[in-house]
Parts: sequence; structure tokens; C-alpha cells
Amino acid sequence: MDPSGHTPAISEEMEEASVARPVAGESSGEESNPGEKPYMQNLFVMRHGERRDDADELWVESAPRPWDPPLTEKGKYQAWIVGKRLRKEGWNITRVLVSPFLRCVQTAVEVITALCLVDSSSDASNSRDATIDPSKVKVSFEFGLSELMNGRAIRRPPDEVTNGSPNIPWHLELSQLAAMFPAGTFDDSVKSIWPQIPAWRESTADAQMRYATTLLSVRPIYSFSPDGSFSAGEWELLTESGPSGVLYGTFKD
Repeated sequence: MDPSGHTPAISEEMEEASVARPVAGESSGEESNPGEKPYMQNLFVMRHGERRDDADELWVESAPRPWDPPLTEKGKYQAWIVGKRLRKEGWNITRVLVSPFLRCVQTAVEVITALCLVDSSSDASNSRDATIDPSKVKVSFEFGLSELMNGRAIRRPPDEVTNGSPNIPWHLELSQLAAMFPAGTFDDSVKSIWPQIPAWRESTADAQMRYATTLLSVRPIYSFSPDGSFSAGEWELLTESGPSGVLYGTFKD
């Protein structure tokens, strides 16, 4: 629940979108005084919207960066609708952590814009027509949320496309990605738990451990301080498909 004690319900319609779902509510671990409401930290793990290579299988044959596909317009709209639904249902999301892969950044842009809508713009049909308050949500990159770095998840890695060149970056320049977020929402003071993208040919078991470690490491960073100096609200992780199941399992088990 949020600090007001309100516990919104996630509707069946949102569940069917298969783009976002709550994983768990987690207390901060701080001792609370008798009579005080317990502080709950709600974590949402979100998958990206529809990606270009899923909608057009031939796209990878001519794409300069087939390992890092963008979203389709449908994918962007999916993310926008989910962000609006989260806002409508009252989830007080104030912090977003996102993988540096383009599809996740583009998903985050739509969701964050929807979460930051001012009341007079709540009926906006898309993010381009929206008026926002950027103080509502802050976003930063987390390399630990990157895709499984193996052939199971990445269909055409850079070395396959560039004849083995080792210097092709997995993601766009971080400054270029950060510029995509709504003005005033990117927080460059937050450092990623993982300093860089994991090495290629990472085993699936290592990737699962990475996701779990990342989740457990970031939770305390945004936990509640009893003196009220920082109230995190709910927060999101924007990931590829792999982390979603792993992170759910971490809490479920």
C-alpha cells in the first residue's frame, strides 16, 4: 500500500495486458512505533511492449542493431495504457529502474509520462499530447536488469552482425538514452548496482543469480526512513522477459 494506507486493486484488464503486474509488498525492515502504520514498499516488474523484431521477422536481416530492437507503435501504446492504468488505480510509483536496452527505455518513457500526468491532461490519448509534472517520478539505469546475455535471449549478437568486431556497444550511449526520458525525470545521481552490461555468453543460471542479487540490492536503497526524510513510494523495474519470472520467484519462494 502507499503511505496513505490506500491499497488499490489491479484490474483483470490490466493483468491481461501482460506488460505489468505487481510482485510483492515488502516492508522496509525498520522497527515501527506502536500505533504507526507499517510502511510497505511495492515493487512492480514490467516487461517491455511489443518489439520490432517480433512484429516483423524480416527486420533483423537489414537492421544495423538487430540485438537491440525498438518498440513498435503498438508497443509504445501498450506501455502508455499500462502507465495510465497504474496512475488511475492510485499506485504511488515514484522511482523507476530500467535496463539500458532500447525497448525497455522506450517502454519506460511511455509509462513515466503517464505516471507524471497532471490532472488537466489525464485524458491525453498519447504521450506526445501530455502535460506532466516531472517531480512525480525519477528514473535511472540498472545494468543488472539487462537481458540474458546469451543466445537463448539475444537472437543476433553484435559479433555475428559485425564479423567478430569486439568494439560494438550493446546499447546506445547512455546520454542518448537519458535524453529520451521526459525532461526532469532522469536521476543521474543514482549509480547502477552492476557497473556495466554482463559479459556475453552468460549462463542462464548466472543471469538468474544476477537478477535476484540486483533486486535484493536495490530494495534497501529506496526504503523508508522513520524520520520521514525519504519516502520511496512504490517503484518499478523495467526489464526484458527473463527477469520477470526470476524476480517473481525470488519473492514467491
